[in-house]
Amino acid sequence: MYKIKPSVLDSYRIYKYEIFEKSLDDILKTIKGEYEPSSEMNLGSEIHKFFETGEADLMPEEIAQLQVFDATIPKGINELKFQQEIDGILFSVVIDRIRGNEVIEFKTGSSFHGVEFYNDSVQWKIYLLCSECDKATYYNITYNKVRPYQFKLHEPFSFYRYKTMQDEIMQFSHEFIDFCKLHGVEDYILV
Repeated sequence: MYKIKPSVLDSYRIYKYEIFEKSLDDILKTIKGEYEPSSEMNLGSEIHKFFETGEADLMPEEIAQLQVFDATIPKGINELKFQQEIDGILFSVVIDRIRGNEVIEFKTGSSFHGVEFYNDSVQWKIYLLCSECDKATYYNITYNKVRPYQFKLHEPFSFYRYKTMQDEIMQFSHEFIDFCKLHGVEDYILV
C-alpha cells in the first residue's frame, strides 16, 4: 500500500507544472523527507502554533496583530488528523481547523500566490475527501521580511466538493506513484 501526504503531492504538482522554481533534486528530497525547513517555514509554524494554542515564539507586537486576525476567523477544532484508504493508497492528513462541515486552512508566506494557485491544489480536495466536509476555506497571512513582522490577512476564499473530485485525486496520485517508481523513490511512499 502507498501512503501519500497532500503536501508532498502538491509539491509534485508545483514541480510538474513548473509553477515555482523546483528542480528534480528538490522534489526527490521532498519525497524522501530530506529537506531543511526554511526561515519562512519556521515562521509559518509559529503562526500556525498561535492559531492552535494562542501562543507562539513571536514578538509581542506580532502576537497583537495575530490576535486581531484570530478574532475574525471562525473557531473550531484544531489539528485534526484523518486517514483514508482508497484503492491501495492511504491518504494521511492533518487539517488546521474544522468548523462544522468546513475545513479551515491557514497559509503563510512573504507573498500571496492568488486564488487560482489554491484552486488547482490537490491539498484541499484531499482534505475534503478524508474529512467528508463539503467546504474548504483558506485564510492567507503574508508578512514583510523585517522584524517586527507586519502581517496582512487577505480576504478568505472557499472551494467546494464536486462530483469528479475523487477521480481527479486518484488519477493524479497514480501519476505521482509512477513518477516515484521511475525515479527510484517508491520505497519512501510505501507503508
